[in-house]
Formats: sequence, structure tokens, C-alpha cells
Amino acid sequence: MSRFYNRQVLFVTAFFLVSVFVLFLLPKSTLNQRTEQAEINSPHLSEQIQAIQGTLTNLQFAFKISSEESEKKKHLDALSVLFESVQALDSVAHYQQIFSTQYPKQEYLLNTAKAYYQSYRFALQPEKVKKMAERALIHYQKIGIPNLDLTSQVEMGIVTTMSRAPMLGVQIIKNVLEKDPKHQKALQEMGLLSMQSGQYQKAIQRWQQLLEIYPKDSIALYYMAIAFKKINKQEEAEKALNRLKSLQEQREM
Repeated sequence: MSRFYNRQVLFVTAFFLVSVFVLFLLPKSTLNQRTEQAEINSPHLSEQIQAIQGTLTNLQFAFKISSEESEKKKHLDALSVLFESVQALDSVAHYQQIFSTQYPKQEYLLNTAKAYYQSYRFALQPEKVKKMAERALIHYQKIGIPNLDLTSQVEMGIVTTMSRAPMLGVQIIKNVLEKDPKHQKALQEMGLLSMQSGQYQKAIQRWQQLLEIYPKDSIALYYMAIAFKKINKQEEAEKALNRLKSLQEQREM
């Protein structure tokens, strides 16, 4: 389980660092069933849930009784926006699965896979990480690799690394890079995999490769700094952090 947890810490830390830059700090069933967990995650979410409860109940009822695909999809989209507003990503995935089970089109299966993928990426409890990854993988597999775009193939590879065949997941990501050596998400994930396994020198090489193509990649700069620090190259780590700080300042101008 620690492998699952460590990977989520890597991703969630990077996401919030890029969103709200904190230079020197290193730093999710239905909505009714997750109120208690929401209170744990944020003291404000319980109030947010209460504020949307009426609208939520109406949308859930409308979604349930709709018999036309287009009408049901309209209510699904509204539910998704509402759930996302209170960070209930697992509930987004839950309703996407109900819809794609009733209307098993490739587009809807992909929406379900990606919803579970997003819930997986932001989950921190090991058992939830595993559960969301498994459900995402099931839906990516229903579509099949040949029918997935390259970014979705990378996502399938990521959740496959959480399965009983982690090396298959790595190979899926490598296959994407064979098709597109400059694929940003695939390069990021290979770097994160190297970090996760403690191969910091290899990770540095991957981050440098990524930065040659995407010099404004904040995730690469941040984790390259961490990798340098792990191998006791403090000066290089500070240079990477200074580049990251400069990049953030440019974005805020």
C-alpha cells in the first residue's frame, strides 16, 4: 500500500505546488455518503454540501427518471459540475459509470474512465487509491488501447502500474513515447516513476529531457530540484527552484 500512497503524494504535492506556489514547503459513493469524509478533507466542504443539497437532490431525481439519452446526459453534466465544485470526484465517476452502463458508447466509457482516473489522482487513502485505479483501468480496457488517444493511453498505463502487472503499465507509457517522443504527460510520468523508485539520477535525466522540450514545465523543475537534493547537489537544486520561482513570477505578471 505504501507504493500507492507515495505515488499520490508525488502527484498531489506537485499539483498544488503548481497551482499555489509555496517555494520551500513540500508540501474524495454519492455525496450524501461522503459528508463525513469531506469534513476531514476541508472544514468548509460540509457547509458547501449543505448549500447545494437542494439542487443536488433535484438533479439526482431528474437524472434517475430521465428516459431519453440527451436529457439524461444534460442532467449528468450538471451533476458533474456540482460534484466537482465540492471536490466530490468519486461521485462524478459514480454517475458517469451509471450513464455509460446504460449507454455504453465509447465516448461515455472514456468519460467514465477519466472520471475514475481523476478521482484516483487526488485520492490519498491507499484503499481508495487502489479502488479508483482499478475502476479506471476496467473502463480503459473496455475501450482498448488502439481506440485511445495517446494521453488516455498514458493514463491507462499509470493506473496499470497500480495493478498486479505494474511493468505492463510502464511499457504502455514507453510505447506512447515510441509513437511520440515529445509527449509531455508520458515524459512527466516516466520522471515520476523514477522518483518513486528512488532512481534520482535517472529522474534528473528525464526532467532535463522534458525541460529541453518544455522549458516552462513546473512539475519537471520542481521534481528536478528534489532529485538534486536527494543526491546532495544543493547548488543545482537551488538553481532549479530559482527557475521555478522566476517562472511563477512571470505567470503572475
